Amino acid sequence: MYPCTLLPKERRTLKKLRGRTCVPENEIYHCAELLKYHLIEQNFSPDQDCYGNFISDSTYKLSDGYWRYLEETKWFTTEFVFTHIIIPIALAFLTTILTLLTTGLI
Repeated sequence: MYPCTLLPKERRTLKKLRGRTCVPENEIYHCAELLKYHLIEQNFSPDQDCYGNFISDSTYKLSDGYWRYLEETKWFTTEFVFTHIIIPIALAFLTTILTLLTTGLI
């Protein structure tokens, strides 16, 4: 479970990043926070510095952590609908039918 609650502006920023692979840092609201929570990751150029590290090109993209966060925080899923809406309605309907049958009203 992710221990963070995103601000509406941060959620809108992440939604705008979908499908884009090179977004400049100045277009990202609270870039450091999103980077800290592993929701975005830096892009690196193929060039290396004198120590052999790849050089960041100051652009970002969504990380796999974002898709995990999205899946974990999605509350209205198929499983939720099935277990909290469909099954209780079906059980209430069956209980009503059985009660009416046993009392002789049907």
